[in-house]
Amino acid sequence: MYVNCNRHLVQEKKKMPGLTSERTLSEMSLIKFELQSRDIEIEPCMNSSDLLEFEHTHMTRFPADYRMYLLEIGDGVGMGEGPCREGILPFGKTPFGYPLGISDIFKNLRRPFPFEQRHLVGDYNDGAEEDFDEDSLNICLKHKDVGGYLTLGTSTHSYDHFWILVCEGDCRGEIWIATWSGSFFPCTPRMTFKDWLKNWVEEGEYILEHSLQNTINYPAASSALTQQGARSRNMPHLSRLSYLVRRITERRNDSLNSINENVPTTTFSFGSPWTFSQEMEDCLN
Repeated sequence: MYVNCNRHLVQEKKKMPGLTSERTLSEMSLIKFELQSRDIEIEPCMNSSDLLEFEHTHMTRFPADYRMYLLEIGDGVGMGEGPCREGILPFGKTPFGYPLGISDIFKNLRRPFPFEQRHLVGDYNDGAEEDFDEDSLNICLKHKDVGGYLTLGTSTHSYDHFWILVCEGDCRGEIWIATWSGSFFPCTPRMTFKDWLKNWVEEGEYILEHSLQNTINYPAASSALTQQGARSRNMPHLSRLSYLVRRITERRNDSLNSINENVPTTTFSFGSPWTFSQEMEDCLN
């Protein structure tokens, strides 16, 4: 039924022998029980026919543990919970500040994820800063060159670091970190989706934070929120701001239930109860 099924099964057995269906189902069941015992909001599970149809249409097959998560645990974890700022995004959603929309990510889903080791944009040494002043169009083009992954959400302490799940290529099944400027980093230690979810449930942010600290330009954990907020308020990067303006405008146009649906797409009403300025503040603070 799927062009890549046999290759994917071989990859899963070769690279991740612990991901047998019975063991994965057992561990996912325990994770779901733990989430429910904490009264954490879990979105309804994805319909199996919808998942199969999507995989068939896009000629791919998602990693076994992620499929099990969608079908047995739920399609997303509520905002304010989970390893991401948004919780864990439902399938088919991208983080608000991510350079690509979901249509671009789906379009490139069949392409093998091109990296096996960390990939830095430009000539960066350890500890160097990324260039956030780069034109947002160039940033989008860099991300469009990379395919074979899904977005899971924004890191808790940085608006510029995003959790992704690699779905194609040699690192299929692994969780990686993408930065807004186009760098990509594997977790340290490397982990599958199940490992990532399990580490958050059992250890909180401790293990996941270690992976984020090994990337570029991630704020210090002890003062991550205040540093990130101060950097965004006091030194807003023009390309970042213009990019967020465009994303806010696009989302307003796409939303049928927009609160400010009568506001023209080229202007913003700053006197309404929920305005562009407040949305921008939420993105940067």
